[in-house]
Amino acid sequence: MQLGDLGKIVTGKTPSTKNSAFWDGTVPFVTPKDIQGLKHIEQTERYITKDGLDAVKGSIIPPKAVCVSCIGNIGYVGMTTVECVSNQQINSIIVNENNNADFVYYLIKSLWPFFKNYEGQSTTLSILNKTQFSKIEVDVPDLKAQERIAAILSSIDEKIAINQKINDNLAA
Repeated sequence: MQLGDLGKIVTGKTPSTKNSAFWDGTVPFVTPKDIQGLKHIEQTERYITKDGLDAVKGSIIPPKAVCVSCIGNIGYVGMTTVECVSNQQINSIIVNENNNADFVYYLIKSLWPFFKNYEGQSTTLSILNKTQFSKIEVDVPDLKAQERIAAILSSIDEKIAINQKINDNLAA
């Protein structure tokens, strides 16, 4: 199937930076820098206000959406934990009921070599637009298999996240 078959794909949008009423709120604003760490996007560098959210309401992404950087450094992946918005460098998959969101996250992570190869095909800034992104073909097992795979990989990621928090506390 194609990535577009896994759910609704939303390209992010940035609220006007000229309007201060849109910024310094409590709604996470996800950029590629925010998805270069652990699986879950726990915090972001910037936040928008409710007015900022209203200004880009067609680009709102719910919890458990899979965010993928598609401009510049292509292929970074993260999963939202709360309702948020991303910038236009990110395509997010709002996973449908026929698929497991955690599985889709790991599936996208497994495409890293494809993304890096794609990134090298341009002499300027690499761009994987929404249409191209939606048409990437992937092998997807049935939902039960997705759930089993996601459970195993998620347990490993949870242990990594706990170890990272311990390391951060020790460093502090």
